[in-house]
Amino acid sequence: MPAFNGDSGGYVETWVDLGGYAGSNIKIRFRMATDGLEEGLGWYVDDVRIYDNAIISNEACVTSTEGDQHCDSIKTAILPSSAGGAPDISLSPGSLAALQQTNQTTSKILNIKNIGTSNLIWNIEYDSTGDCINPDNNVPWVGVLTAGDTTVPGSKMPVSVEFDSAGLSDDDYSGYLCIDSNDPVTPVEMVAVTLTVIPAPIPIHVADLDQSSTNAGRGKWNGHVDVLVQDSDGYDIENAVVYGSWSNGAIYDQPANHDQDGDSDGTAITIIS
Repeated sequence: MPAFNGDSGGYVETWVDLGGYAGSNIKIRFRMATDGLEEGLGWYVDDVRIYDNAIISNEACVTSTEGDQHCDSIKTAILPSSAGGAPDISLSPGSLAALQQTNQTTSKILNIKNIGTSNLIWNIEYDSTGDCINPDNNVPWVGVLTAGDTTVPGSKMPVSVEFDSAGLSDDDYSGYLCIDSNDPVTPVEMVAVTLTVIPAPIPIHVADLDQSSTNAGRGKWNGHVDVLVQDSDGYDIENAVVYGSWSNGAIYDQPANHDQDGDSDGTAITIIS
């Protein structure tokens, strides 16, 4: 890899052939070394681009009649035609969230749209902190069915994002989807994902049902029904809200419930009005 020292006097255009790494996953790093005796502005790096195009190497040599020879070489990159335009990525929604119980799955849709004028090539990874430059891929409770593809200009691709709470305790979890693409302006985008795992509902049942009536006078009576609600362990549920409708001859299903005091024996409960 190239190395530089001294004062460049401004930006210097440099080409590096990465063809030897074709087919591999690599990370590109820029490193500067100095010591405490140097005082300067440091190193500026700008307009870094990766092209999947050919590089032509040419060398020319001049030989004099005296036998001296001097050679020089130049590399020419064949760049994409500017007439073809560029891809432009657009993501919606900007964040995804799921609310579910443990050991459940929920699917959400992330739309990857290309509003540019050339093919958008993208890939999805994961990060737990939002560092999508070096994603740690440590968000085990979320995944995508399509990790990478190409979106043609003027179209969008819906990507199914799966939230899986298998083995998770009741809590809030957060992470990020990292979308790398060949968009020259925003090659890295991220979408926040959150998962809230809530407790499973407590199984409850009607433990006892008692009815009574009081004389309201003038030939009218008021009917009352007391409902005792308990959980599967037999503990009373406080502040339980009971919904239902009652009519003449409403039946209390004793075999399906319990009878705490022996007076709800499955006979008809008559509400007198």
